[in-house]
Amino acid sequence: MSPCTNAWKGQLAASCRTRRMPAPCLRHLLLIAWGMPVRQGIKAHRCIVTIHLLRAVILAGAVAGSLAVYFLFSLYILPQSYQESVRPLRPEPVITSVKFSASYITLGDSVVIFVSGTNNGEKADMQIVSVGFPNLTSSDAVRIIQHDFRQQPERIEPGDQVGAGYQGTENLVAAQHPSIEAFSWPWEAGSRYSIQLQVEPPAEGLFVIFVKSVALPHSWNGAHYPQEGTMDYQREFVDEYFVVVANP
Repeated sequence: MSPCTNAWKGQLAASCRTRRMPAPCLRHLLLIAWGMPVRQGIKAHRCIVTIHLLRAVILAGAVAGSLAVYFLFSLYILPQSYQESVRPLRPEPVITSVKFSASYITLGDSVVIFVSGTNNGEKADMQIVSVGFPNLTSSDAVRIIQHDFRQQPERIEPGDQVGAGYQGTENLVAAQHPSIEAFSWPWEAGSRYSIQLQVEPPAEGLFVIFVKSVALPHSWNGAHYPQEGTMDYQREFVDEYFVVVANP
């Protein structure tokens, strides 16, 4: 029998006398040593289960949040932004000023014309300020003194193909008289541009000037100025101005 056999019977183990450890104490320690790994394993399992549950809850919350954001965008934000993107803009051109250096001149003299316009609506892809001269046969008698439009003004000569009925190039007609067409592309909302011209009337009598402004595309009834009055050969409204030309 080994020296420590009696330790399980409550007697002092022979080999343990040097440490003065009673046999019941040794048995208790062995039982603790055997039981601790089991209890620690149970606790560790419980911790792992808790961590997995927390992860599942967090994942479920993230999925629910993502779905909520998706439905918010798909049902409200995206349809609203799409409607805004497809809705035609509504520019509102206005001629803000038309001034003449003189309303009465003698034949051989020139008159200076100042015209300015703005956009009181939304952004226009392009907006035109047109100054027409029904008494002229060529734009050679017109000199562009200055302008601040984004693009270089164009000279329209009789016979040139121009848009009509506020439809741009979709409806073309032949020009019947010369004009100067100043435009900005694009024309931002609230922006103002002006042009100054000098013209020498060719004959005595009433020298007629047509002024108008058109935004393109013509998306609504307010996209031209004026809204009523005389119609030119393009079937578009114009404001009429007159300068009296007398014999010297």
